[in-house]
Amino acid sequence: MQDIKLMMIDNNVIIRNGIKHLLNDNKEVKTVAEAGSPDEALDLVGKEDVDVILISMSIPDPHFGLVRELSVEAPDANVMIMSGETDQGRIRDAVAAGSLGYVPYDISKEELVEAIETVARGEAYFSRKVAHLITQDFISKVKNPKQEAPVGANVITSREMEILKLIAEGFSSQEIAKKLYISSRTVENHRANIMTKCRVNNAAHLVNWGYQQKILKVKD
Repeated sequence: MQDIKLMMIDNNVIIRNGIKHLLNDNKEVKTVAEAGSPDEALDLVGKEDVDVILISMSIPDPHFGLVRELSVEAPDANVMIMSGETDQGRIRDAVAAGSLGYVPYDISKEELVEAIETVARGEAYFSRKVAHLITQDFISKVKNPKQEAPVGANVITSREMEILKLIAEGFSSQEIAKKLYISSRTVENHRANIMTKCRVNNAAHLVNWGYQQKILKVKD
Protein backbone atom coordinates (compact mmCIF):
# COMPACT_ATOMS: atom_id res chain seq x y z
CA MET A 1 0.00 0.00 0.00
CA GLN A 2 1.22 3.48 -0.83
CA ASP A 3 2.04 5.72 2.14
CA ILE A 4 -0.99 7.47 3.61
CA LYS A 5 -0.24 11.12 4.32
CA LEU A 6 -2.03 12.18 7.51
CA MET A 7 -2.83 15.66 8.81
CA MET A 8 -3.81 15.98 12.49
CA ILE A 9 -5.85 18.85 13.92
CA ASP A 10 -6.00 19.14 17.71
CA ASN A 11 -5.41 22.12 19.98
CA ASN A 12 -3.52 19.95 22.48
CA VAL A 13 0.06 19.17 21.46
CA ILE A 14 0.19 16.29 23.97
CA ILE A 15 -2.70 14.55 22.22
CA ARG A 16 -1.11 15.12 18.82
CA ASN A 17 2.17 13.67 20.09
CA GLY A 18 0.30 10.73 21.58
CA ILE A 19 -1.38 9.89 18.27
CA LYS A 20 1.95 10.23 16.45
CA HIS A 21 3.53 7.90 18.99
CA LEU A 22 0.78 5.33 18.39
CA LEU A 23 1.43 5.48 14.66
CA ASN A 24 5.25 5.48 14.88
CA ASP A 25 5.73 1.82 14.05
CA ASN A 26 3.18 1.83 11.22
CA LYS A 27 4.93 2.05 7.88
CA GLU A 28 1.84 2.97 5.86
CA VAL A 29 0.65 6.05 7.77
CA LYS A 30 2.91 9.12 7.79
CA THR A 31 2.01 12.30 9.71
CA VAL A 32 2.95 15.14 7.35
CA ALA A 33 1.15 18.09 8.96
CA GLU A 34 -0.22 19.22 12.34
CA ALA A 35 -2.46 22.13 13.26
CA GLY A 36 -3.57 23.48 16.61
CA SER A 37 -6.43 25.68 15.40
CA PRO A 38 -8.93 25.95 12.51
CA ASP A 39 -7.07 28.92 10.99
CA GLU A 40 -3.76 27.08 11.12
CA ALA A 41 -5.39 24.00 9.57
CA LEU A 42 -6.88 25.97 6.68
CA ASP A 43 -3.54 27.66 6.07
CA LEU A 44 -1.60 24.40 6.09
CA VAL A 45 -3.96 22.21 4.10
CA GLY A 46 -3.39 24.22 0.94
CA LYS A 47 0.37 23.74 1.25
CA GLU A 48 0.51 20.03 2.06
CA ASP A 49 -0.51 17.04 -0.03
CA VAL A 50 -2.59 14.98 2.43
CA ASP A 51 -4.82 11.90 2.09
CA VAL A 52 -6.59 11.90 5.46
CA ILE A 53 -7.38 14.77 7.82
CA LEU A 54 -7.97 13.64 11.40
CA ILE A 55 -9.89 16.29 13.37
CA SER A 56 -10.14 16.04 17.14
CA MET A 57 -13.26 17.63 18.56
CA SER A 58 -11.16 19.43 21.15
CA ILE A 59 -11.15 22.01 18.34
CA PRO A 60 -14.21 24.28 18.81
CA ASP A 61 -16.38 23.42 15.80
CA PRO A 62 -19.99 23.03 17.00
CA HIS A 63 -21.52 22.91 13.52
CA PHE A 64 -18.61 21.17 11.73
CA GLY A 65 -17.89 24.27 9.66
CA LEU A 66 -14.20 23.36 9.64
CA VAL A 67 -15.04 20.01 8.00
CA ARG A 68 -16.89 21.84 5.23
CA GLU A 69 -14.07 24.37 4.79
CA LEU A 70 -11.41 21.66 4.56
CA SER A 71 -13.52 19.69 2.06
CA VAL A 72 -13.45 22.77 -0.18
CA GLU A 73 -9.78 23.63 0.33
CA ALA A 74 -8.59 20.00 -0.01
CA PRO A 75 -11.16 18.12 -2.10
CA ASP A 76 -8.83 15.14 -2.59
CA ALA A 77 -8.39 14.58 1.15
CA ASN A 78 -10.87 12.63 3.28
CA VAL A 79 -11.88 13.85 6.73
CA MET A 80 -12.26 11.73 9.86
CA ILE A 81 -13.56 12.90 13.25
CA MET A 82 -12.25 11.76 16.64
CA SER A 83 -14.58 12.75 19.46
CA GLY A 84 -15.76 11.94 22.96
CA GLU A 85 -19.30 12.83 21.86
CA THR A 86 -21.06 9.88 20.25
CA ASP A 87 -24.70 10.95 20.23
CA GLN A 88 -26.69 10.43 17.04
CA GLY A 89 -27.14 14.12 16.29
CA ARG A 90 -23.41 14.90 16.34
CA ILE A 91 -22.59 11.89 14.18
CA ARG A 92 -25.31 12.81 11.68
CA ASP A 93 -24.08 16.43 11.50
CA ALA A 94 -20.48 15.29 10.97
CA VAL A 95 -21.47 13.03 8.08
CA ALA A 96 -23.66 15.77 6.56
CA ALA A 97 -20.68 18.15 6.72
CA GLY A 98 -18.52 15.71 4.76
CA SER A 99 -16.76 13.48 7.28
CA LEU A 100 -16.11 9.92 6.08
CA GLY A 101 -15.23 8.57 9.51
CA TYR A 102 -16.14 9.02 13.17
CA VAL A 103 -14.30 7.33 16.01
CA PRO A 104 -14.18 7.77 19.82
CA TYR A 105 -11.15 8.86 21.85
CA ASP A 106 -10.84 5.43 23.46
CA ILE A 107 -10.23 3.72 20.10
CA SER A 108 -7.45 1.13 20.05
CA LYS A 109 -4.26 1.61 18.08
CA GLU A 110 -5.18 -1.21 15.71
CA GLU A 111 -8.63 0.19 15.02
CA LEU A 112 -7.27 3.71 14.54
CA VAL A 113 -4.90 2.46 11.84
CA GLU A 114 -7.74 0.49 10.23
CA ALA A 115 -9.95 3.59 10.30
CA ILE A 116 -7.28 5.79 8.68
CA GLU A 117 -6.57 3.20 5.98
CA THR A 118 -10.29 2.78 5.24
CA VAL A 119 -10.98 6.51 5.01
CA ALA A 120 -7.87 6.96 2.83
CA ARG A 121 -9.49 4.58 0.31
CA GLY A 122 -12.54 6.83 0.20
CA GLU A 123 -14.66 4.43 2.23
CA ALA A 124 -16.67 5.27 5.33
CA TYR A 125 -15.46 4.04 8.72
CA PHE A 126 -17.31 4.16 12.03
CA SER A 127 -16.31 2.39 15.22
CA ARG A 128 -18.61 -0.39 16.43
CA LYS A 129 -20.19 1.89 19.04
CA VAL A 130 -20.76 4.67 16.51
CA ALA A 131 -22.05 2.27 13.84
CA HIS A 132 -24.62 0.97 16.33
CA LEU A 133 -25.89 4.50 16.95
CA ILE A 134 -26.12 5.18 13.21
CA THR A 135 -28.14 1.99 12.76
CA GLN A 136 -30.49 2.96 15.57
CA ASP A 137 -30.91 6.43 14.05
CA PHE A 138 -31.73 4.91 10.66
CA ILE A 139 -34.29 2.53 12.16
CA SER A 140 -35.88 5.39 14.08
CA LYS A 141 -36.20 7.48 10.90
CA VAL A 142 -37.76 4.59 8.98
CA LYS A 143 -40.30 3.95 11.75
CA ASN A 144 -41.03 7.65 12.30
CA PRO A 145 -40.54 9.46 8.97
CA LYS A 146 -40.54 13.24 9.20
CA GLN A 147 -40.75 15.93 6.59
CA GLU A 148 -37.34 17.09 5.39
CA ALA A 149 -36.10 20.03 7.46
CA PRO A 150 -36.18 23.36 5.61
CA VAL A 151 -32.95 24.92 4.46
CA GLY A 152 -31.96 27.78 6.72
CA ALA A 153 -29.12 30.08 7.65
CA ASN A 154 -27.70 27.46 10.05
CA VAL A 155 -26.45 25.36 7.10
CA ILE A 156 -24.13 28.13 5.91
CA THR A 157 -20.60 28.26 7.32
CA SER A 158 -19.03 31.51 8.46
CA ARG A 159 -16.80 31.60 5.36
CA GLU A 160 -19.78 30.94 3.08
CA MET A 161 -21.68 33.71 4.88
CA GLU A 162 -18.79 36.08 4.19
CA ILE A 163 -18.73 35.15 0.51
CA LEU A 164 -22.52 35.44 0.20
CA LYS A 165 -22.39 39.01 1.52
CA LEU A 166 -19.66 39.94 -0.96
CA ILE A 167 -21.66 38.39 -3.81
CA ALA A 168 -24.65 40.51 -2.73
CA GLU A 169 -22.40 43.60 -2.89
CA GLY A 170 -21.63 42.80 -6.52
CA PHE A 171 -18.05 41.54 -6.23
CA SER A 172 -16.83 38.98 -8.77
CA SER A 173 -15.16 35.70 -7.77
CA GLN A 174 -11.76 37.17 -8.64
CA GLU A 175 -12.41 40.25 -6.50
CA ILE A 176 -13.66 38.14 -3.60
CA ALA A 177 -10.56 35.94 -3.86
CA LYS A 178 -8.30 38.99 -3.54
CA LYS A 179 -10.23 40.34 -0.58
CA LEU A 180 -10.14 37.03 1.32
CA TYR A 181 -6.63 35.97 0.21
CA ILE A 182 -7.87 32.71 -1.29
CA SER A 183 -7.94 31.35 -4.85
CA SER A 184 -10.71 32.05 -7.34
CA ARG A 185 -11.25 28.30 -7.57
CA THR A 186 -11.93 28.15 -3.84
CA VAL A 187 -14.44 31.00 -4.15
CA GLU A 188 -16.20 29.20 -7.00
CA ASN A 189 -16.32 26.00 -4.93
CA HIS A 190 -17.83 27.92 -2.02
CA ARG A 191 -20.35 29.58 -4.34
CA ALA A 192 -21.40 26.19 -5.75
CA ASN A 193 -21.72 24.72 -2.25
CA ILE A 194 -23.88 27.63 -1.08
CA MET A 195 -26.17 27.28 -4.08
CA THR A 196 -26.53 23.55 -3.48
CA LYS A 197 -27.38 24.08 0.18
CA CYS A 198 -29.85 26.86 -0.62
CA ARG A 199 -31.34 25.01 -3.61
CA VAL A 200 -30.92 27.88 -6.03
CA ASN A 201 -29.49 28.02 -9.56
CA ASN A 202 -27.99 31.49 -9.94
CA ALA A 203 -26.52 34.42 -8.03
CA ALA A 204 -29.72 36.49 -8.19
CA HIS A 205 -31.75 33.73 -6.56
CA LEU A 206 -28.96 33.21 -4.04
CA VAL A 207 -28.98 36.85 -2.98
CA ASN A 208 -32.78 36.81 -2.79
CA TRP A 209 -32.54 33.74 -0.54
CA GLY A 210 -30.09 35.63 1.66
CA TYR A 211 -32.58 38.45 2.16
CA GLN A 212 -35.42 36.00 2.85
CA GLN A 213 -33.33 34.29 5.52
CA LYS A 214 -32.39 37.72 6.94
CA ILE A 215 -28.71 36.94 6.47
CA LEU A 216 -28.51 39.97 4.21
CA LYS A 217 -29.96 43.32 5.17
CA VAL A 218 -31.01 46.20 2.98
CA LYS A 219 -28.71 49.17 3.59
CA ASP A 220 -30.35 52.46 4.55
